Amino acid sequence: MGKLLFWDDTSIEHRSEVMFVPHRPEKCRANPLMAGNAFHGGPQTVMYNAQNRLFQMWYASTNAAKEPVLLCYTSKDGITWEAPEWGVYDDTTFPNVVMKSGCPGVPHVNFNIQRIVRDEQEPDPDKRYQMLYFDRSPETGFHGVGAAASPDGIHWTRMNGGDFVFRGHDAFNVMVDKKNGRYNVYHIQLLTKGASPYTAHDNAPAIRRVVGLRTSGNFRDWTEHGQIITVDGADPVDLQHYFFSVSAYEDYYVGLLNAYYTESQVGDTVFLFSKNGVHWDKRYAGYKPESFLPLGDEGDWDSGFLFSVQEPVPVGDRIYFYYQAMNRPHNWIAWFENERDFLGRLSAQRQWEAKLGQRKVYEKEVIQALYEELAARVEKRQQTEQALFIRGMGLATLREDGFVSLTGRKGKPGLVITKPFPLGEKLFVNADCRAGTLSASLTDEAGNPLEGGEACHLSGHDGTRLELSWSSLPGAERAGRNVKLHLTLQDCHLYSVVF
Repeated sequence: MGKLLFWDDTSIEHRSEVMFVPHRPEKCRANPLMAGNAFHGGPQTVMYNAQNRLFQMWYASTNAAKEPVLLCYTSKDGITWEAPEWGVYDDTTFPNVVMKSGCPGVPHVNFNIQRIVRDEQEPDPDKRYQMLYFDRSPETGFHGVGAAASPDGIHWTRMNGGDFVFRGHDAFNVMVDKKNGRYNVYHIQLLTKGASPYTAHDNAPAIRRVVGLRTSGNFRDWTEHGQIITVDGADPVDLQHYFFSVSAYEDYYVGLLNAYYTESQVGDTVFLFSKNGVHWDKRYAGYKPESFLPLGDEGDWDSGFLFSVQEPVPVGDRIYFYYQAMNRPHNWIAWFENERDFLGRLSAQRQWEAKLGQRKVYEKEVIQALYEELAARVEKRQQTEQALFIRGMGLATLREDGFVSLTGRKGKPGLVITKPFPLGEKLFVNADCRAGTLSASLTDEAGNPLEGGEACHLSGHDGTRLELSWSSLPGAERAGRNVKLHLTLQDCHLYSVVF
């Protein structure tokens, strides 16, 4: 079974009076599906097994001992989640811990997974599931990216002796590229750039974040290919690129790019597409407020920063997009942790001065009183801020193939002629014709009308598998022929053709 998508002119030989219309998914009313006030963590990957109709989700968090941990949840509907007792770790906080940071007990460890992949082509069953994780080295104290493998997504073994496979930023995303049998990592590259009015409030004001690409054939040895997406004059002046989640979709690659606006410190998600995973088309990258996954309204749990951490999940005739979000802007966490660090340094300075014994008792008492008053005020404010902070997981859904549709321009009937494709016994369209009519006819490769393939009409229907049928052209007779499909769109939306 094949499919024609209409994101560009790849499948189109001729079109007139039609326009491409991008669509955004609808957020779930039950959002947030999972939430807390931990600074780091959140959903990393969600997979759906259509055979057993079970969702599996990996979520990064911190236990009561302040150890960064990776949890694995399951769900029957993708909305309500359970925490099975996997028995991998004897953790007093969570029964479903499947992995821990390699640097436990050390403050400010940034332990992120971003995405787990299931590789059906991997010959070693113990490596059916693979992940890249961002962690801190207990030997050097530096952060880097390591690799791990698992037969079931529950029991993980660090690869490469636990050594990092490359150094880099904590914002990255890995995918299995089945077209060429390799793994792709889309990651942030940090380019040195002088501070500007638009980056003055950023935690890295002299740095510009862009998307780079690394590839590997074995998940251990990675080749750097450099920057692949540019920021140009069509983009907002304060735009930087952050998380970039990529997945294969039919003959295309879908890219969900976290657009980070440094002036306001907020970030949402826009839709890009590609034919090779390297060169990206930004024609539908409608930035705020027209983003693919927009921020919530002011005061909502997802009003500060929002990004997709993984590939879209097909479920029936819908596509599920799980995303991570918080109700504070990007630099809120940096401010919070910097203030806490400052308090710690002030305490260390006070203790050092007290040991010198060079100050008068009265001066020491005054300094001590001022310090305690400052510490109490900062602690109270931080407790209040953290209580109001929300970070969690949300869900948005889209109809199958619903990224972009074709429709007539300004109410006029639009004409679309596809490039030749092999006709099967059945032919379907994914279309919304509730307010109008879709008419379809068949020609041969040369454009000559196919006998029996005169116009058929769909009106008042909406579905992802609406059959086009011609009573005078039985399926068995037309199967195998290369044909062109002529479509007239009157007040309707065409998303795809399935043959």
